[in-house]
Amino acid sequence: MAYRIARVTLAAVSAIGGVAIVTPPAIGAPITDQQYQIANLRAQSAFAAIPAYADALPVSAGEPPSKYADIEISYYTFVANSGTQAEVNACTGGLTYFPSVSEYLGRAYYPIHNECGGRPILKLVVDDYVFIADVGIYQVVAIQDVSRGDTASALVDMPGQIFLQTCHDTGNKMRVVSLGLAS
Repeated sequence: MAYRIARVTLAAVSAIGGVAIVTPPAIGAPITDQQYQIANLRAQSAFAAIPAYADALPVSAGEPPSKYADIEISYYTFVANSGTQAEVNACTGGLTYFPSVSEYLGRAYYPIHNECGGRPILKLVVDDYVFIADVGIYQVVAIQDVSRGDTASALVDMPGQIFLQTCHDTGNKMRVVSLGLAS
């Protein structure tokens, strides 16, 4: 059984005792494209080593359940912290759960700076799969670009259960990707 990982936002992935252990980068360390490529190769090796009993392992063990073995995961990430813009700015390499926006939208909202691990969000397209460790596997159902400074009300009509957000490299736009639970 092998998982095909298209992009990984983590600095290192290793297989220990048949379980993929994900090691986030040092706090504040931006993740480069070269680090993505290295992590992608390590992830492929680690996931190839996961035993056939992976169905019995919880999603929080660090790998998607084996029923998803034949799908390509386009973005592999984790929730690093929870809070406000200050926690996003900590640049931990993972998503930040943003409670105030989540409560307003009635759905989970996870921003991340593109230079801190969010760049793959800009490349996602509808129907891509996203794995969020300890949360689950989701499929992209909608994508919307909004102006920086727009209120969360610009997103209320988007479908899906989870929002991922990062900024474009240039200009004054943010990309919001809406995810629905993969079936």
